[in-house]
Amino acid sequence: GYLRYVNVGAGFFDTFSANVSYNSQREERINQGDQGNFLGTITNDKERTSTWGFGFYVDKQFGRNNFLFGGDHYHDKVSAPSFNTDPASGIVSIVRPRVPNGSTYDLSGIYIQDVFEAIPERLRISGALRYNVGFYRSRAADAPVVNNRPLFPDDSARFADYSGRIGATVTIVKGLNAAFNYSRGFRAPNITSLGS
Repeated sequence: GYLRYVNVGAGFFDTFSANVSYNSQREERINQGDQGNFLGTITNDKERTSTWGFGFYVDKQFGRNNFLFGGDHYHDKVSAPSFNTDPASGIVSIVRPRVPNGSTYDLSGIYIQDVFEAIPERLRISGALRYNVGFYRSRAADAPVVNNRPLFPDDSARFADYSGRIGATVTIVKGLNAAFNYSRGFRAPNITSLGS
């Protein structure tokens, strides 16, 4: 689900836009170990990741600048029961899931960008900067307990860094442009990488 609000002529700004979203998807793996042994243990991993998202931006055209400021936040939560089945005995046992059950991941960012017409119809310079923060957490309190011990411990990790770009577009003759760009990316590990 996705809901978006747009207000043109929002006070000082030309545009204000905000959105909220919800997504939930399920993934399931059934694997048998022991490299083809029909009596090998069968592992069943069921994962459902549900994500709430929120984003906004405002923009303003002033002089030869087109300025934009915005931000977003996404919250993931994983439900992941996992169990083994012994084909010989039929015994089912709870095991540690691939991604810890109840683990969460928050990814947020704020960004600014500007496009400047340095020489009208000849040279356009653009730049953008974004600050990203990712926070992963799993709690032993959400873990299945086997032999009086949780199957996974408390765990957390935080990742933060900048990403950005700067570029220029030069109009050589009408219909022929040359573009130059330099960018720096950042990608925090996702919840599956961290949980695994």
